[in-house]
Amino acid sequence: RQRPEAAPLEIRREASEVMLRASVISLALAAPVSAQTGYTFVALAFDEYSLIHAYAVGTELQSAQAEALDECKQHSQACKLVYTRANQCMSLAASVVSGVWAANVGETIVTADENALTSCTEFNEGNACRVIGSRCPDMEQEKI
Repeated sequence: RQRPEAAPLEIRREASEVMLRASVISLALAAPVSAQTGYTFVALAFDEYSLIHAYAVGTELQSAQAEALDECKQHSQACKLVYTRANQCMSLAASVVSGVWAANVGETIVTADENALTSCTEFNEGNACRVIGSRCPDMEQEKI
């Protein structure tokens, strides 16, 4: 029995500028969710060239996004807000050799890490990727 794999949120290979996106990306565009109660958002800002990134967690969508972007931009002005997800862990994996990176989610940090690594490695033609950061809604800080 095989476990269903999560669709990657995004994978990018620098050399050929290939970008693949999952068909269902409800991340940063999840505006109606922010008006509801019971959500904790994890936002990720990322500079794909330097791999500098920052996560933020909050109960307000816009404030979590702004905090992640502000924190990341303290280290690189090329940072962009790439994902926001409600009530799920998020992980970022990359290969510094090829420039391929992937962000993915899971119900636990272990699952998010595994999903990001699987996505990154698959689109890196089997070459190794490593998790460069993870965050869950209930974590005080990022797991590096």
